[in-house]
Amino acid sequence: REIRRQLFEYHEAMNRADYEALTALLRDAVITVCYSPRHRARVEPLSELRPDQRTGVIHGGEQFVAGCRATWLTYGGDPRMQFGATNVIVDVADSLDTATCHAYFFLFQGLGPRDDPADQQAEHSLGRPADEQAEHVAGQLGLITPLEFPLQVISCGRYFDTYRYLGERWQIVAHEIYADFAGDASRHMRAPMS
Repeated sequence: REIRRQLFEYHEAMNRADYEALTALLRDAVITVCYSPRHRARVEPLSELRPDQRTGVIHGGEQFVAGCRATWLTYGGDPRMQFGATNVIVDVADSLDTATCHAYFFLFQGLGPRDDPADQQAEHSLGRPADEQAEHVAGQLGLITPLEFPLQVISCGRYFDTYRYLGERWQIVAHEIYADFAGDASRHMRAPMS
């Protein structure tokens, strides 16, 4: 239960850009970002991936948060995204001192006409709706105003995490992120510098 709860707390911290909570949850964990949709993390070790399939290795929560701050686009300080997890499988070793957690994740994003413009400079402009009166009338009639970036899945994949039991609680020590599918992340991440 505690490991499942930590997974959901991790997503809540990501959704709210709660950098302090992210740092505490990940502490000294080794975070590996992978692109290998066919890799079976529960039965095949990470060492079987080719170097080009391990797209990033991050050491600890502070470095992970620094990467988030450097790349995420936020809107009034909010990343305007929602992570979710499903198919969570927790296996605890017979020794009761290590465990693994495997889960699928999905990341939604959608931006509406009332969302703040991105705090960081991006290559596009989200702008405001040109016809404010039409928006007001639509609101009065109970109609949904079209979104400037319609709600959609912008990423999905899997986690494979390793935990150790340290005294009174479980602590994540390795966090493998398998980014299997990617959508339009242009409103979520700063465009890479050319």
